[in-house]
Amino acid sequence: MSYFNKTDINQNELGFDAWGRNKSISDKSMFSGLFTYDVPRKLWKEMLSNGTDYIEQTSFAKTTSIGGQLRFTSGTVLNEKTQLRSKKHVRYQPNRGHLYSASMFMPDPTNAGIRRWGIILPCNGVFFELIGTGASFTFNFVVRSDCVDTKTDITNLLPVGFDFEKGNLYDFQMQWRGVGDFKVFVNLEEIYVSNGAGTRDSVSVENPSLPVGFETENLGDEVVMLGGCVDITSEGGEEIHAQFASFSTGSTLATVNNSGVATMGVRMPVKITYEGQEVCYSRDSLLSRISSFCKDESFTEVYIARGVYMSSLPNITWTQEQDGFIEFSIGGEGSDLDVAFQADKANLSLLTSVRQEKDFLVSSNNPDPIHSPFEVTSDDYIIVVCVPDGNSTAGCTIEMAEQI
Repeated sequence: MSYFNKTDINQNELGFDAWGRNKSISDKSMFSGLFTYDVPRKLWKEMLSNGTDYIEQTSFAKTTSIGGQLRFTSGTVLNEKTQLRSKKHVRYQPNRGHLYSASMFMPDPTNAGIRRWGIILPCNGVFFELIGTGASFTFNFVVRSDCVDTKTDITNLLPVGFDFEKGNLYDFQMQWRGVGDFKVFVNLEEIYVSNGAGTRDSVSVENPSLPVGFETENLGDEVVMLGGCVDITSEGGEEIHAQFASFSTGSTLATVNNSGVATMGVRMPVKITYEGQEVCYSRDSLLSRISSFCKDESFTEVYIARGVYMSSLPNITWTQEQDGFIEFSIGGEGSDLDVAFQADKANLSLLTSVRQEKDFLVSSNNPDPIHSPFEVTSDDYIIVVCVPDGNSTAGCTIEMAEQI
């Protein structure tokens, strides 16, 4: 028997499996953004700070697409802070690398204002920060946990001749597990490593399920960010594992009529209470299937909306799921859900409408769940409506995959 020396291409022994074989790693993009024609509201939301919180806006005021690029501005109002966030919260996958990549232009980098880009929520984040004073600038790498920013000034680590106004590549890797290192790259050159392993008393980022974010703040000048594209990749990652969740009208059927009655609703919370304080809810879900039936021939209609567009549905009583945070409401003729739906109907979008026979179960499934999963994120609403030919009763079930 002969033995061959193994080829060592790894920086530590974990690059080999238990049998001494080299591991292979394939990247999986978890979120990507391009701005070719517009900044699609299916993917993005604009948030304006009111001094204590960020409030989603009903239209984009600071965000547009120009020349195939994102253009995001602070505007001219002094001290006003605005964010552009992805609706999706990209979850870190344990024991995998987490890579943020963007191409950005920063016109007039010394303008008095702040520009941030990375993965950002008010209480947690990892991002780049360019602070202009009107005469000079500072470039920071920031790790945010429990609403506290730990900043590292990396201005002097930038490559010789670096020009913020030109298109540059910005990347950071999270070798995370809660306590691992962060590596920062500019134009594909490594310029900083945090070397945090073995030094922390708690995790560096409480919640690593974060949206892609851009932020501007006017400190005396309008500041502008231009973006080419952005991506979050899991290095060695896979499809996110999710837990089954189901919401049903049960055996007590909802009373319906031919004007169309809301029989079931599900919403994703905006905030939840954690350790005594309100925090952003960042567990996204996938809509898997909606099953419905009626004791008469009927249509089943499914409507979707965001809470920011509605005045009635957000204010009714919603019930929190058992062992989770998704909320639901059972409807029927005269119910709070139906009354609120009728008031807000003009502001909801019809997702699908299916005709069904009397007392036959009809299931509406995503036709392409692999390439086009239906993602349900914070402040999303799903309302199921039954439209029978006459007065009748109906029931439905909404099935989801919850990214716990």
